[in-house]
Amino acid sequence: MQSLSLGRPPSICLAHVDTKPPSYDAHGLYVPEEEVIYHQWKNTFFIQCLNPALETIIAVQPVDYSVTLGLDAQIRDFAVPDLLDNRKGNPPPARFLAMQRALLSTGRDIVILQLHRRYFIQTMSSPVAFELHHTYAPSVLATYLGAASIITAVEMLFETEAQLSARFLCFWFNSFSAAVTLALLVSRAPASPLAPCALNDLDRVSRLFRKAAKILPFSVKTLPVMLKMTEKARSIHMNWRTQAGIDQTKFGNDAQLRLGEVGNCILPSFSGSHFMLRQYLEHLRNITPMMPLSIPAPPSTATIDHLLSSNNRAWLPDIYSFNSVGVGVEGYATSPPTPFMPSEPRVKNLESLNFDHGALMTDLEETSFMAWF
Repeated sequence: MQSLSLGRPPSICLAHVDTKPPSYDAHGLYVPEEEVIYHQWKNTFFIQCLNPALETIIAVQPVDYSVTLGLDAQIRDFAVPDLLDNRKGNPPPARFLAMQRALLSTGRDIVILQLHRRYFIQTMSSPVAFELHHTYAPSVLATYLGAASIITAVEMLFETEAQLSARFLCFWFNSFSAAVTLALLVSRAPASPLAPCALNDLDRVSRLFRKAAKILPFSVKTLPVMLKMTEKARSIHMNWRTQAGIDQTKFGNDAQLRLGEVGNCILPSFSGSHFMLRQYLEHLRNITPMMPLSIPAPPSTATIDHLLSSNNRAWLPDIYSFNSVGVGVEGYATSPPTPFMPSEPRVKNLESLNFDHGALMTDLEETSFMAWF
């Protein structure tokens, strides 16, 4: 996963490894299925899906786009055990299974996001307005679905294991990255049928971080930035609607109209994509997304500064007293200084946002909030 995030070859290439994958079946060895099923899935997924995707991503010469779509389909078709599938809607019977479900879902989505990252950035950076007829439209849709799926997985985990999920910042880093991606999508392609859905997802992740801010200091720091991104993305989309003369009270009609122009035929750009992507296009024709009119006001700068500086004791890791970091007057968590979290967010509370790629990735000497973006 580090190779995916860094875009670098792994330290050990799988082609040079002759060690057999771990086996949990042996004579005289009994391990309950629920305790090993995640590890079995992870090892197999690494060999059959993650490694081919990584080789494609780090290839010196860009591969044909059809190869990327083929790998995307291979990842989506890779079987997930019912016990670990959070899409089934069944509550996990044990806490460790809740964590494993979230790790599986977000891990699979991150591989898909990294696989399509180059094409998504290229499309969003193009001066030509994005349309679903674009050659790389499947990558844009896959990126949107992956970002929304990460938010959903972390939401589900937080609902069942709030305190436990707050100990694993990887979930929150990835959720923040998903929010940045959705904001970028809306800002660069406000006319896209995906924009209303992305705004709804931005509202969801903003509410999630506001809830988590009561126990997670990282959410306190990133919430103002996230709310600012959401508000700017919403403003750009609403300005486009005003200029296009679209009724503000009929939010989904314009998207349905543009999708309806192609009828039930498959768009040429999606001819080689996975059926799940084509199925979602059909889903867009039949829904009318409702965009929230406003988002909650962010915590004041004074409140943030007070919460972040109210405890200056030396940092000591205490896994049994994690929740004792303190809650301020307004209900937001604060923590003592720690070497594992940046002291300040990349974007200051009063700083204007620039959605150009890389604008949120300055000051590389600090730990980045961005997990896969």
